[in-house]
Amino acid sequence: MAKFLADAVYHSTKILWTLRESDMGIYRISPSGRKSILKICRLIVAGNKVATQNKPTAALVLVLIGGIFTLLGGIAVAIIGSAVTFFLSGIGATLGLIGIISGIIMIVAAVLMNNTDISKVHMWSIIALIFTIIGLANGGGFIIGFILGLIGSILGLVYKG
Repeated sequence: MAKFLADAVYHSTKILWTLRESDMGIYRISPSGRKSILKICRLIVAGNKVATQNKPTAALVLVLIGGIFTLLGGIAVAIIGSAVTFFLSGIGATLGLIGIISGIIMIVAAVLMNNTDISKVHMWSIIALIFTIIGLANGGGFIIGFILGLIGSILGLVYKG
């Protein structure tokens, strides 16, 4: 990506340097500037090919939905648990907080699993798997969050890009 940006900046400045003013006050681009425009177009096309590589979309969707369910389950456990265990030092609120944190981290891991390099997909899948299992402490996001997070994490782990 850095090489792509450096090449694009180089060719853009080359175009600006090759602008010539004609006798009528109209700026024209010299032939070397036209070649630079073509090179920029080729770089953009090549950059789009790199950007549209295969991504673990199924893993993203499953972990994301599982994270949302875990987050909602954590919020529900926190609200109900804090009301029920008000006199028992807030154990329910603590379990709810674990679910909320697990859900947020699962959502972040799902997004980063899809938006990072292929080499880091496995790392984010492991993080999503760990927090899917931790989220099971508060009910796993109505159990469906646990199942979706587990399947999505495993899909991310076996993804071969």
